[in-house]
Amino acid sequence: MSLSDDFADAGGFVDYTLEEAVNALFDAINMDDRQVVGALIEAGVPVDARNEFGDTPLILAVHRGRYEMAQFLLDMKADPNAKNAEGFTPLFYGVRQNLGMLDLLFAHGAAYPEGKAPAIAARLTEATFAGYDRVVEAALAAGADPNTVAPNCDDACLLHLAAQNGNPRMVKALIAAGAEVNMLDKNQRSVLRAALRGGNLECVTAILEAGADTRNRSLDQKSGRTISDESASVDCDFDIARAVTQAAMKFNLLDAAASGAAKEVQMLLEAGVSPDAKLDEDGNTALYRACAKGHADVAKALLEHGANVHFRPKDKPSALFMAALSGSAECVRVLGEAGANVLAQEPGGASVVNMVEQAPAAGVSAEMSIVVRILKAAEVEKMAQNAIRLDGTVPPMTKLRFRLRQPSGV
Repeated sequence: MSLSDDFADAGGFVDYTLEEAVNALFDAINMDDRQVVGALIEAGVPVDARNEFGDTPLILAVHRGRYEMAQFLLDMKADPNAKNAEGFTPLFYGVRQNLGMLDLLFAHGAAYPEGKAPAIAARLTEATFAGYDRVVEAALAAGADPNTVAPNCDDACLLHLAAQNGNPRMVKALIAAGAEVNMLDKNQRSVLRAALRGGNLECVTAILEAGADTRNRSLDQKSGRTISDESASVDCDFDIARAVTQAAMKFNLLDAAASGAAKEVQMLLEAGVSPDAKLDEDGNTALYRACAKGHADVAKALLEHGANVHFRPKDKPSALFMAALSGSAECVRVLGEAGANVLAQEPGGASVVNMVEQAPAAGVSAEMSIVVRILKAAEVEKMAQNAIRLDGTVPPMTKLRFRLRQPSGV
């Protein structure tokens, strides 16, 4: 006779002790009898009661693969993160069930376990392959590592798989959660290369916008040669190839600016590449990289095309300071004419002039001496422009201009 029959014979009421009622609750879970489970809980049996193994009814339901029972218990406020005597939560057993069980637990607040959790990583891999967006999104919301490496997939990450499957929703969810778009698998294949194979423009665009480096090189299966992702895009749909080419031009501008290739910089700018469109891996613009190397002609071209002279990477000195430190007086002059602020505080609170004077290179060469004197003169001029007159009025601001000239005695 079933527990439901016992309840029916007793007119819907059975006189149990609490211990008997708890045992009956777990028996009802094993029998998948939601009617009895509901009646016992309504009669006062705790929804998170424990059996001799420390399991809760939800843990047992999940372990037995009883999806509807698990949903029933969760709707009755069962704790999705309760641990049994072995320290396992319902999620530990849920990963052994179908993806629907995993989705159910995450949707009701199951926390992602600490550590690598290989069993769950395998399930997330399966969900990614199957395009089960909700499971992956719920796992990410619960704290899953967006850079989880998929087991038995050549060290590919979940983003590799989602990109190759052409799943833009999953790609965007992983990126939004912090997935690294420049991860490589053991064959040095990039996420972008996986997206190119997937052939979905929306995926490719999302990965490029997140900063994927088009210069990564890996083996091309078609030609048998090692080529860049930019070169690999040639065989793709026209819109995909164009998107990759446009992104590659931004990286090319960064590289050309750093190397002082003024003609290439000019060509890229005239082709429509924005001078501030791309930051390198350290957060630097093309102008910043050019100034750090003292490439005055490159800096001038970038500024003429609208580069932000005031941009500075977080917690780093200004481009003006980097130009001064490089010893390029001409580069300093170009920045000054573009409105670089020599009074702005650098990290540590000092101005550009103070920092240049304190720099090891200061006073070593005649060119550096010129740089320091120019900066001092500019600072004095700006201070004069900002001075308040005795009558309380402030003189109108004029744009600072200064020219390089050979100081006497140098």
